[in-house]
Amino acid sequence: MNFVKFCMKNEAECGTDTSERTLPPAGTAMVILRQVNISVNESIAPMRKPTDPVTANWTVSPSAGDCNDYAVTKRHQLIAMGWPQAALRLAVVRIDGGQGHLVLVARLSDGDVVLDNLSSDVRPWNSLGYEWISMQSGANPRFWVNIGDHGRKLREKRFASLSGSSL
Repeated sequence: MNFVKFCMKNEAECGTDTSERTLPPAGTAMVILRQVNISVNESIAPMRKPTDPVTANWTVSPSAGDCNDYAVTKRHQLIAMGWPQAALRLAVVRIDGGQGHLVLVARLSDGDVVLDNLSSDVRPWNSLGYEWISMQSGANPRFWVNIGDHGRKLREKRFASLSGSSL
């Protein structure tokens, strides 16, 4: 719901990318990702915000914000630098203690890495110990796909309810 509200207010952030943009070479890409991650982490003061879909609001480049604001700001900056939108996907994870958290995943030719406001490092997705819940579709950023064990359970539950309703 919060992402839908964000897209309604920031339509350019959620459109399908039809350009012929390409990723920078791997070494250059990591340097850029580290710079953007550190720069955004330092420019936004951490602040707890409401999570209720009615009052929650994601913002690009606020002076203070939560993980959602950090993630959409990083994505916005990288796209403005010429990165293809399909290579930059927002992802919902659960961190220690089960708290929901939003990060930016950059899909590079040699693997996916995560830009996170909880760390100045850009790290491979599988080194974080997060539980992966859902991620934007590469084909259309307005669509999200369920991933990880949580996503598998949601798919199984949906399949079971669909199968049960047709009997």
